Amino acid sequence: MTARLRVDPAARCASHALDRERALAAHRFIQFFDRHIRAPYLRTTGRPTSGANWQVLLALGSKQELTATKIAQELRIDRGYLSRILSAFQEQAIIAEINSKTDGRVHRLRLTRKGRKMIESIQRGRDRRLRAIFGSLSMEDTHAVIAAMRSIELIFDNR
Repeated sequence: MTARLRVDPAARCASHALDRERALAAHRFIQFFDRHIRAPYLRTTGRPTSGANWQVLLALGSKQELTATKIAQELRIDRGYLSRILSAFQEQAIIAEINSKTDGRVHRLRLTRKGRKMIESIQRGRDRRLRAIFGSLSMEDTHAVIAAMRSIELIFDNR
């Protein structure tokens, strides 16, 4: 006969309240971030698109050549979703594929001239918006915000 562990109902309620509190806090922060950082940041580019599209473009713009597998790993994007993004970028002549000379199954991706111009435009808009966001803060507050963002990034990257 297996002994059953009894969970104290008060402990169960406290655990549920903590889960709800965490969920609400995370939701508030995400809404705050979207309202004050992400939405204005995306508006500066003048191009409505998803955050995943921007992440893929910026990843391609930060390195000479990447494979779809490497992008999916770095950005933690579903490969099927990434494939649709990359297909759309190819149709728009934003990226081009380069076949590997050593392995025919490997296709490296690179930005076209149009893609590089798009990245430059995105980066100029991003820099303008970030200057506006941080320009209203004191140097001390700017450092505090950057340190807090880095802390959040490290916590989630080390999971």
